[in-house]
Amino acid sequence: MNRTALATHTFLDDAQHFARVERWIAHHAQFLDYLDAQLLLIDNGSSDVAMSRMLARTARMPETGIVSVDIQRPKITRDGLLGYGYTWRTVYGLQAHLERFDRIIYAESDFFICSRQLLDWATSVEGFATVWCARYRFPESAFFVLTKGCEAYEQYVAAAPWESRIGEVIEEALPWTHVAREFVGDRYRESHDDPPLPSRCDFVAQMPLADPLPEFYE
Repeated sequence: MNRTALATHTFLDDAQHFARVERWIAHHAQFLDYLDAQLLLIDNGSSDVAMSRMLARTARMPETGIVSVDIQRPKITRDGLLGYGYTWRTVYGLQAHLERFDRIIYAESDFFICSRQLLDWATSVEGFATVWCARYRFPESAFFVLTKGCEAYEQYVAAAPWESRIGEVIEEALPWTHVAREFVGDRYRESHDDPPLPSRCDFVAQMPLADPLPEFYE
C-alpha cells in the first residue's frame, strides 16, 4: 500500500475548475511512481456527476493508478478577502487521512512541482513544511508536506475548530515546522502583467490555466 498521498483540492462543477484540476493531475501523475504515492482529491462539495467525470478522465491516464476521493460537503464559497473556509476545512481534514498515509504532499491545483530537487525534498522532510513565497515574503500555503505524528499540527488542530480560523492569514497562521527558502519559485503569474517565468524553477504557484507550464528539470 502507498504510504504517501499526493493531494490537491478540487471543485469540479464548472468548466474552468474542472480543466484546471485535470491539468494538475496530468502533470503530477508522472511523479507518482517516483514518490511511491497515491493521488488524493479533497473536494469542496462537487456533484457526484462531476466527480465521476473526473475519475473517468483520470482512468485514461495510465500513470494515475488508484485515486482516493474525499468529497467534503456542503460546498463552501469564498467570503471576503480572507474567507477561505474551504481551505481551512481541507487542512483540518488531513488529520483523518494521516490514519492511512504517513506523508501527505499537498499542492493546490494551480501549483506545479517543476524539479526533481523539490520532489526529493518533499519525500524526505518531516513535520509540517513548505517553501517560501518571495513575492509576499511569507510561507507558501499552496504547497506543503505534512507527516504523521507532527505535534505542531496536531496541537494546532486540537486548539480550535477550523471555523474559528476563517479570517486569519493562513500563510502566517499555520504552524510550520520548516520553511525551505532554497528553492526557485514564486507566484510568478498572479497578474497578467507579470514578467515571463524563469527558464528553470522548482515550482510555480497561482499558474493561470491559459499559460503553458515550465519544463520539468532533473
